[in-house]
Amino acid sequence: MEERIGLIDIGSNTIRLVIFGFTKETGLNEILNIKTPARLSQYLTSDTEMNDDGIAVLKEALLSFKKVANKFKVQELHPIATAAIRQSKNSNDIIKQIKKELNIEIQIVPEEDEAFYGYYAISHTTDIENGISVDIGGGSTEVTLFKDKKLKEAHSFPFGVVTLKRQFFGDKDHNDKPAIKSMEKFLYEQFNQLDWLKDQEIALVGVGGSARNVARIHQSEHSYPIGGVHNYTMSLKDIDEVYDIIRKSSRDELTNLDGLSRDRVDIILPAVSVFKTLFKKIDATQFTFSRNGIREGFAMNLIRKRHPHEFKKEHVRRDALKHLANEYHIEEESAKRRLKLAQSLLDQLLKHSDLKITDHDKHLFVEGAYMYYLGSFIDSDSSSP
Repeated sequence: MEERIGLIDIGSNTIRLVIFGFTKETGLNEILNIKTPARLSQYLTSDTEMNDDGIAVLKEALLSFKKVANKFKVQELHPIATAAIRQSKNSNDIIKQIKKELNIEIQIVPEEDEAFYGYYAISHTTDIENGISVDIGGGSTEVTLFKDKKLKEAHSFPFGVVTLKRQFFGDKDHNDKPAIKSMEKFLYEQFNQLDWLKDQEIALVGVGGSARNVARIHQSEHSYPIGGVHNYTMSLKDIDEVYDIIRKSSRDELTNLDGLSRDRVDIILPAVSVFKTLFKKIDATQFTFSRNGIREGFAMNLIRKRHPHEFKKEHVRRDALKHLANEYHIEEESAKRRLKLAQSLLDQLLKHSDLKITDHDKHLFVEGAYMYYLGSFIDSDSSSP
């Protein structure tokens, strides 16, 4: 029996509806993902209250997404709000108004929970053991430190791409040199407040829309042949390349830049500056992207409370392969026979050659053989008339 969960992520920059389907056989799968560029943080007054225009934008998006969720027969809908609503002094009034008029109950996600859900998604969908995650939204930036896939530190900074643009650029061009210099000095001072960020020499893991756009721009520049950004990895040189492209491009050129969403044209440079500054601060070994963030982390955490044996972070690849096989109804016995044959061939090769490999390499070989079998089955299945 499939469980259908709808998440409405009310961010400072965008409001997004994601519908997930979950079964024990195929795991968690995304059924629908749509968004609207709301820019709610721009509706906060000088007294940090959300004005009527902002509340109207929120209502319109929520009502529309509720109708979509109903059409997709979502069993439970979770509207979760982050920085823009969290920072609003009138947040309680907004929640009451939405509940009364739309019968939708918004849950405000505390800063520490927002950071936790991002970490949870990374640790349960990647093999990265040690890292610092960064998720820059419209009005806040969450960072976490994890070692051996265990959360050690978490912090939320009260700035995001929209607030950075408003604070340092105003009506200036997106690549105004004095504005960039002032912003990057500010970012360095902010990150310098956390001792645990300094010289970690581990992976920096980017989640969220801005991170995905950076990866897509780099992929487009290098004609990367594989779709998707999950586990895509960049170096500091690669980040600088994307940074220079954005800094040297006019606004019109950015509008047509492959990989960059049009609603992020004026806010992508602050995001890249955050990644670049943080990479240097922690002396990162790499910049890796996770397509899974707060929404996936929230859903996975929710499901695991009902199904404690799901989402084992120690067996990310194994579980992913199992779910993929189940999704395509691949016979388990047939797969096992092929794996046994591949293992036998490897054993013979090691016996009659000087090749030396570790147990980890052997494990990767078996998984690779299984992936090859899955791929050949799926390709043959999809090409059948």
